[in-house]
Amino acid sequence: MDNAVKHCTDEVKKFDFYAFVNGQYMPKSTQPFYYGYHAMFIEAMKSREISKEGSICQTRLKWWEESLQDVALNRGKDGKS
Repeated sequence: MDNAVKHCTDEVKKFDFYAFVNGQYMPKSTQPFYYGYHAMFIEAMKSREISKEGSICQTRLKWWEESLQDVALNRGKDGKS
């Protein structure tokens, strides 16, 4: 899960630097959730520009939804705790 947190943190740093800086002041235990939700928000904002095809956008957002649920339930990529 460390790769996922790094990816989300990097996305927020790249696309919303002010949110990245704000996250640095949050408790370390909440930072993965903060950056995860911000990265998903960035993805939602970019989805319309990535593809005009609605099904592709929905698939990408569905992946984010499932990934965030796994993070909230503290499960790894394989669905195990």
